[in-house]
Amino acid sequence: MAKHLTVSEFMSSNVTHVHADDKLLAIAKTMRTQNISCVMVMDSEAGTPDEKIGSHFPIGIITERNIVHFLADHAGHGLDHVTAKAVAPPTLVSVHEDDSLFEAMVLCRSQRVKHLAVLDKQEHLVGIITYSDLVDANYNQIELQAALLENSAGSSEPDQDINAQLLELSLTDPLLKIGNRRSMEIDLKQTHELAVRYNRPYSIAIIDIDHFKKYNDNYGHQAGDEALIATSNIITGTIRGSDRLYRYGGEEFLLLMPETNSEAARNAAQRLLARINNTNIKHEYSPFGMITVSIGTYSFDPEKEINAIDARDIYIKEAEKFCAKGIEAADKALYAAKTDGRNRAIAAEDL
Repeated sequence: MAKHLTVSEFMSSNVTHVHADDKLLAIAKTMRTQNISCVMVMDSEAGTPDEKIGSHFPIGIITERNIVHFLADHAGHGLDHVTAKAVAPPTLVSVHEDDSLFEAMVLCRSQRVKHLAVLDKQEHLVGIITYSDLVDANYNQIELQAALLENSAGSSEPDQDINAQLLELSLTDPLLKIGNRRSMEIDLKQTHELAVRYNRPYSIAIIDIDHFKKYNDNYGHQAGDEALIATSNIITGTIRGSDRLYRYGGEEFLLLMPETNSEAARNAAQRLLARINNTNIKHEYSPFGMITVSIGTYSFDPEKEINAIDARDIYIKEAEKFCAKGIEAADKALYAAKTDGRNRAIAAEDL
């Protein structure tokens, strides 16, 4: 039976930390002296004993890249009073020590970060893992799979365990070259947790190609694949750089929009409708005469959803449940858009 490889097996537990109010110049000197590429910023005051740091929470990571960007943006300004909190990115992307390598890889790619804080069940810092660590670990796994497949080549039945491990390494849909459903679920969960932790909204949109079965049946499956690719390209060419598109299944896509409230999600959906209509991909078996989509959106705003401070822990611990409810709400809105005539977008909160 294959071993489930977790982040804890590949992370570095030797993490250099700084306090939120430590000065940038001192931090840069520490990084140069220790020859390290990043430091962890802790929610603690300068002078806090190292043995008590574990009781505090990490609030950010400062990398060499962050420092370079900060210096470029503040050229000519004095740096004597700049603190760690001013330089660290506003959100901390993290994984838990028992998360899989696959989950960590998805987050690095979707969140576009190269360093992940590793937390225990109490949200305390236990280590750090880098994108390079994950690439090396996954490369070693691929080599292992190749060896196992070679050894089992003479077997009459495929090794289901090997197939499961190979699936574990899959991040993207092979046809559309966008994230697959499994990587979407991981990214959505992290986005939800970040939204709750930092009190920021996010939205999702489920996008379905109208009358796609008729298109496939009449134009052929190859043409259907080309239509899927074209639609995917239109969407990715329309959305923001921070948005992420996933293949949800068949002719359905899921668009994840961080830092997006309900009004912004409605506007984004209308832009997609207009862009796809303007592209005018022929579909003579549709009443519209061209390929169109229907869209259902759902928005989560912590300020509106969470009434008590202590409820935030529940929204994080049960993130998967809340994400599933959000997808269900967007799916109902999509169904309403289809029953209302298609080629339109409906928000869940308008139902």
